[in-house]
Amino acid sequence: MARASAAVIADIVGSRDLADRSAAQEHVLHAFERAEVHAPAAVPAYAAVGDEFQAVYASVEHAVVATTVVGLSLPEGLELRFGIGVGEDRVVDATGTVPIRDGSAWWRAREAIDHVKQAQRSGRSRATTGFVPDGGSEEKAVRGLLLLRDHVVSGMRPRDRRIALAGLEEVPQARTAEAEGIRQSAVSQSWHRSGAAAVVEMLRQLEGARS
Repeated sequence: MARASAAVIADIVGSRDLADRSAAQEHVLHAFERAEVHAPAAVPAYAAVGDEFQAVYASVEHAVVATTVVGLSLPEGLELRFGIGVGEDRVVDATGTVPIRDGSAWWRAREAIDHVKQAQRSGRSRATTGFVPDGGSEEKAVRGLLLLRDHVVSGMRPRDRRIALAGLEEVPQARTAEAEGIRQSAVSQSWHRSGAAAVVEMLRQLEGARS
């Protein structure tokens, strides 16, 4: 039996209100490319219909790492929603520039992102990521992890996110401070106050899981 894949669907929040949608799409693709260093994709992210992006990962762990790095990498004012679905991924039409993919992983990813949209529109939740598994026992644990991650990352200021990424990429705090034009003590304070230290530790734990 083929191993299940983790399909990821992402879409830009409020894309119609963006001044430059083309530039926004480039930022998103660049963010996914940055995530490749930490969680290589089985199918690297590509632009699909409208302001939607799709990618495939070999495990849920790598999908969580990738979507976290993407969220941290986006510039201020640009936000994504994510749907992660576990199951079968297959190509149903390879004749076009971008192959058309289908399978239960995609049905579940679509269900997951639709649930996030509905919850946001109704005001029930500010979570930006949905998750639908293939019947495994990890559902509640992964959903809880994603809920906490979304809460922490959404509360970060742009500088906090840059500091988190620098820490993940093992950039010395002195160099980060110089790049940000602040003191090293301010970098250290952001690292702990914003939740960056906990997010980066989570990512490091997941990076080597089930590659």
